[in-house]
Amino acid sequence: MKKNLLLLFLLSVSIFSCSKKSSSGPNYQISGVQDVTLQNKGTATPSNYQMLSLAIAPKNSTSDQETVTLTITGLPDGIVMNAITSSSTGTITSTTNGTVPFATVLTFYDTTTLGAPAGVYPITVTCDGSKSGNTNYKFNMTILAGPAIATSLAATYAHCDLHVISGTMPSASYVDVVTVDPSYNNKIWFSNFYNTGQKIYGVVTEVSGQTFVNIPNQTVNGYAIVQAMNTGYYLNQSFNWNMASFQITNNGNTSVCSAFMQR
Repeated sequence: MKKNLLLLFLLSVSIFSCSKKSSSGPNYQISGVQDVTLQNKGTATPSNYQMLSLAIAPKNSTSDQETVTLTITGLPDGIVMNAITSSSTGTITSTTNGTVPFATVLTFYDTTTLGAPAGVYPITVTCDGSKSGNTNYKFNMTILAGPAIATSLAATYAHCDLHVISGTMPSASYVDVVTVDPSYNNKIWFSNFYNTGQKIYGVVTEVSGQTFVNIPNQTVNGYAIVQAMNTGYYLNQSFNWNMASFQITNNGNTSVCSAFMQR
């Protein structure tokens, strides 16, 4: 894998809207608002989604036509929203509106590498009617922590071999210590990545029973780490990057390296 994994968690929301004019507050109401829960699986899977159907209905039997604007606030960091209305093929990032009656499908998805942090997030849906005023509805979005797939990788790796394919870095044997990030179950830290003495993080995923470790491009203390080819894998208590390589630049010198790490 040449690029960072993009962890995707989809939440589709269907909104069907009608609205009424009223002399005493908004003449429309939403039903079906309820809390939703998403599971951070620690892998890139677009099939992880949950449906929440909301209906915006009139309070009275007659009404003047008006426009209702829907705004979503309170989304966790990294969670963004797409909205495609029935009258438009365009994409709206945070607000959707239409002249009643109209329908829209909101899709919330995760743009972060590691998944949004686990927790309970209060979300507000604000409905702003052009004639009869506005009203708010609230629900909680709960993101459950992903499975602890990185726990078994945490250890001291006393038998590490660095192979320099090109450049000025010397090939060497070294020791590295791998720890799990306290905030993300699928994030690990290398304390001496490729014998540079730098603390670099990786993202752990599982695909068909195989454990993979992706090292996103990052710069730490003047060291620029760029993934040059493939993603390493973990098997039999060892990290194997023999089929992968990284471009490491420091003080203007660039080397391309691979490594094997064993406990």
